[in-house]
Amino acid sequence: MRVAWRIYYDAGSTCDSADGAPTPHGVIAIVQRDEQAGRVILSGYDYYILLDQWYGADRDGVMDHVLNKLYGLNMVVAGRTIETDRYQAIYQRALRDYDFPPKSAASLLERPQHNKGRTE
Repeated sequence: MRVAWRIYYDAGSTCDSADGAPTPHGVIAIVQRDEQAGRVILSGYDYYILLDQWYGADRDGVMDHVLNKLYGLNMVVAGRTIETDRYQAIYQRALRDYDFPPKSAASLLERPQHNKGRTE
């Protein structure tokens, strides 16, 4: 079975689309397949919502979807802020995840690089 997405948590664990419902808190990054970019890595958001794919959101965005039952909201998970070194290690794991195509471009779904710390 092809993995559609994988969530990386602050404790170093992961959960993916084949595992079922993810833990709802402690999210550092979400990797998902993307036709244009190969893979998209979402990171640095307060919340992540699963519609047809994962999107980053703030509290108002989540409430808008929940209260208005917009676009078939399937799931909501919360992000977490951690130390830069731990973040970098987890982000690098997401960047090198062999279950997803290589990243070939940036996506509009992703936060600008300066909001995510160092990535080298």
